[in-house]
Amino acid sequence: MARPKTIHIDRKKVIDETIKILEHHGLEGFNLRKLAHNLAAHPSSVYHYFDGRASILSAAAGHVLREIEVPQPNDDWQEWAVDVTMNYWKTLARRPFVIPILLAGYEPATEVRARLGAMMDGVGIDPDRQVEINRAVEACVFGFVMEYAAKGAGDARAAEVKSDQTAAMLRKILTFIFAGLPDLNAAG
Repeated sequence: MARPKTIHIDRKKVIDETIKILEHHGLEGFNLRKLAHNLAAHPSSVYHYFDGRASILSAAAGHVLREIEVPQPNDDWQEWAVDVTMNYWKTLARRPFVIPILLAGYEPATEVRARLGAMMDGVGIDPDRQVEINRAVEACVFGFVMEYAAKGAGDARAAEVKSDQTAAMLRKILTFIFAGLPDLNAAG
């Protein structure tokens, strides 16, 4: 199908509307027809910016993941990694619709992944081991997001107390995971 000559939408609008649809209907409720309808555009207009559904979903997930606060690294890289991962959890807890996108294999490159990878490279962790570590950390984060979402239903005060407990438990687990890795200061 030929691309339209006049485009009445832009890349940001497509991403923003995709996120709205995902927030309200989940991954199962997302399709290009619905997206185009919400944008008041022809479905082919979306292809001006994206190759298809996969690239739209990847862009939307990447947009959300760029919301993660990434503090400046400090002398204790394990503590920094725990802090970054806790911020990852907080972002996904606010926008859990991203998890099925990531699990479906749409993995946008993000600053968080790049900086964690660079830190692990710096302490001599081989790339295969980094993949294992990333999987373990993501499994913890995804599981805790699901627990947080389940506890969020019902009594708001009870959910707030339980979310504090959830955050404390996740921090302990992440500290344990990262503490077992090489010390950045000793690696040089």
